[in-house]
Amino acid sequence: VDPEEEEAKKPALQIEHLINPEPATDDLSIALASLHVWEGQAMTYIGDEPHMRQAEYKFVEAIQQIDAFLAAVPADDFRNEIRRWRAKFALAFAYRVRGYFRRVRGLLPDSIEDTRKSAALWREMKMENELATSLNNLGFALSSIGRPEDARSLVEEALELRRARGSRSLVGLSLNTLALIRLRDSAYPTAVDLSERALTLFRALRDQRGAGLALIALSDTLRRYSEGTFMLTVEDKIKHLREACDCAQEARSIFEQSGERERQIETLINEGCAYRDWVSLRRNHPNPRDNVERLVAKSEQSLRMAVDLAGPELLYRKVDALINLGWLGFSAGMYDLLIEATEQAEATIPAEYRFSAAHGFPTVPWEEAQMLLWPQLGKLHILYGHRAFQDLVTLPGPAPASILAEITRHYTLGLEYNSLHGSDFPGLRSARDQVYNRLKRMEVSDLHTIAQHVIRITAEFHLQSSTLQELLQNRALWYG
Repeated sequence: VDPEEEEAKKPALQIEHLINPEPATDDLSIALASLHVWEGQAMTYIGDEPHMRQAEYKFVEAIQQIDAFLAAVPADDFRNEIRRWRAKFALAFAYRVRGYFRRVRGLLPDSIEDTRKSAALWREMKMENELATSLNNLGFALSSIGRPEDARSLVEEALELRRARGSRSLVGLSLNTLALIRLRDSAYPTAVDLSERALTLFRALRDQRGAGLALIALSDTLRRYSEGTFMLTVEDKIKHLREACDCAQEARSIFEQSGERERQIETLINEGCAYRDWVSLRRNHPNPRDNVERLVAKSEQSLRMAVDLAGPELLYRKVDALINLGWLGFSAGMYDLLIEATEQAEATIPAEYRFSAAHGFPTVPWEEAQMLLWPQLGKLHILYGHRAFQDLVTLPGPAPASILAEITRHYTLGLEYNSLHGSDFPGLRSARDQVYNRLKRMEVSDLHTIAQHVIRITAEFHLQSSTLQELLQNRALWYG
């Protein structure tokens, strides 16, 4: 336990001990509930399992306490109206902070529901600064589940409210959230521009946390920008990847100082992925300026650090780091690393998140699901499919039936898992293009065989339709 963090909590705990209200109608119960929320927020930033468990308890207790107060205090006179207004303020704040906590946990439907409740209360109370923060958070959460239009509208409203009130640092946060939404639309130049504007604003205001968030967004955008075919040269792509690494490293330094664990993990994953993509480019386009072994080592180090830091409590971040480590093994031709990382990822993901012949659709209740695990399973199966395809192209003669079956199985499941997260988001778009770019090279006779496997696998897992079949039909590769 961090002694400084424990010391910082002492004043709140002492106040809590002095307050200790008894009846639900005691105004001090709202003050205590608010203290619980502030403590829960601090614990969420720390992010380890003991603090996350305590934070969840604090939020539940606070919201129950405020609900009990509102139920017990009638709106029968002016004084009670003021008391109820204070309680609603505290409730809106509690819902917003718990919404953030649930997003960090990967519980996106619950996070969205809490944040919507928060926004509705702020709007009712005409608290426009607070409303803007909840709208911004809600927009980001909706963009994470593939709802870019709603996300953009909400964040643009937040930006308008913040500009009207001259809240420059908060304007920067909305600009950065818009950048992340545009990133998910694959509008990379726009996303870079928005993140750079946010970063300039934060630096002028000496807002370190804001600068860290903008650097994370910029790092992710520059890396994904380098994947596209629209950039002219390999050296242009390397330049973007180098900048992505620099941004991630600077952001990590900021969040190490503040102790925000989830953000540190994010920077490590961004850095590891940027070095991994750099490895892939340099293996195909060698240059003496870049030592591939050194790049591999940097990528592996960052991703392993992310795995260790995530631990069991930030499950989807741990899985994300492990699967990206597997992709590093594939990109670098290090198949022992690929096997090690993917086996760890398989062991980490709960069985109820998977399609099965027995149950078909994953059995985890939708409202309890960490939805971000599904695109990770998608990435995992696409990786398996690419590995099998690589084996196929190295073999002389006709394609073995067993390898065609393996490729089809993994590509079918990979696209289905991605589709569970949303029908249109960068991971699914990238996966579709990667699959298409491989299967378009195959003989028509092999495509006939693949179509039959798709039909069989769709029936085996009780799928209502096949995303792979739809892709092959749309791109004139379906021979079923």
